[in-house]
Amino acid sequence: MKFWSCYFNFIKSSRLIALFPAIVSVAILYLLSWSLVYQDMSSNVPSTLIGKQIPGFSLPAIPDSGISGLNSDNFKHNTVTLLNFWSSWCPSCRVEHNLLMELSKNPSVQLVGINYKDSPINARRYLGKLGNPFSLIGWDYDGRIGSEFGVYGQPETFLVGTDGKIIYRHIGPLTRTLIETTLYDNIQAAHSSINPLN
Repeated sequence: MKFWSCYFNFIKSSRLIALFPAIVSVAILYLLSWSLVYQDMSSNVPSTLIGKQIPGFSLPAIPDSGISGLNSDNFKHNTVTLLNFWSSWCPSCRVEHNLLMELSKNPSVQLVGINYKDSPINARRYLGKLGNPFSLIGWDYDGRIGSEFGVYGQPETFLVGTDGKIIYRHIGPLTRTLIETTLYDNIQAAHSSINPLN
């Protein structure tokens, strides 16, 4: 009797083992489809900060990075600024990184970053491996400043005009199409004759 009980338990566990890859595949497909729907919905979420001055803040530099920190005074000049919230643990941040590197080459657009809820060592490794597109980086280690901006997805990008007011917000990775259409149009409106990819 004990033998048959063990035998049936083995058969059941063997079936579960055989089904495991299928279960994992279904779970992955579900998560991917959910993330695509979420990103499509969230990228169109309006921000209550549009048309308002950026929140006042002061963030330290990422420790031992050699890159200066960031504060709201850095936006008070005659340059259009892209503010990008990023993290080393964010896969979508890697997707857009090459475009940020391209944008960083245009002297007419200041590109600054806020490292969100990240460890200094991981942030430094990320920039060391992929390159640093940012002129300034604030370290938002506890996510407090991200909360003030209403950040809830990574990455998020804010376009700030020459007057320090937020013009545009995008949730999710930037794409070349988005840069060359929506973002470009907003940059032109804020600061004439600027093409961020030229």
